[in-house]
Amino acid sequence: MSGRFLVIFLLLSGQGFGQYTQEETLKDFTTNHIAKWEIPIKNLADSPELQNNDSLLLTYCNLLYGITGFYIAEKNEKSDIVLSQFFDAIALLKTKPNLTSYYQTYSAAAIAYDMALRPYKIPFSAGKSFSLAYAAVKTNPENPTAWVILGNAKYHAPALFGGNMTEALKFFNTATTLWEHNRKTQNNWLYINTLAWQGFINYKLGNYQVAKAIYTKVLRMAPDFFWVKNELLPDVGQKQ
Repeated sequence: MSGRFLVIFLLLSGQGFGQYTQEETLKDFTTNHIAKWEIPIKNLADSPELQNNDSLLLTYCNLLYGITGFYIAEKNEKSDIVLSQFFDAIALLKTKPNLTSYYQTYSAAAIAYDMALRPYKIPFSAGKSFSLAYAAVKTNPENPTAWVILGNAKYHAPALFGGNMTEALKFFNTATTLWEHNRKTQNNWLYINTLAWQGFINYKLGNYQVAKAIYTKVLRMAPDFFWVKNELLPDVGQKQ
């Protein structure tokens, strides 16, 4: 299910991608139709402004991150294709010193995806992914996306490679606090999804009332969020 992985991109409030809007992107995410993101990805890839417009480049990278995660989770044959496209987009970020934190963030994420597709790389690549994730939050501690990537790494990694569920929750909390402080929560699917993960980890830790309150908050903003509505909230209800 799409809700079981964290996907990353920064959406500028009210911005569309060709004829594709932020609201449509959120709707596709919450209803598990992320494959539709191929439309704005193509629009951005074809834009002559992509390499010169930082906002477009960030959005492009983030959309690629999202669809790559979805395809890997669904074992889609396009996974390697979009991951390769994602790595190419990250290479463009590397040329922009003002976007260093995002370069580090998405590099960490792309390496993690590569390990998901090729688990034999985990012993050799896990340390690099973690190092880049930590570097991203150090470079720009006000970047919520970087905290999400770090939290994602902490949650999914085995304990032997630095995984820690409690630390993951702390990093997700930092990300959502930053979005709320900066008033970047409206139609922000990543904020909503990160909240859902906060609820899920609280559930795993036995904090059922906290989890239920978070899920209720999520559904007020995204009432059709399939993962929360049909799976997470019913699960926590069985514990009460």
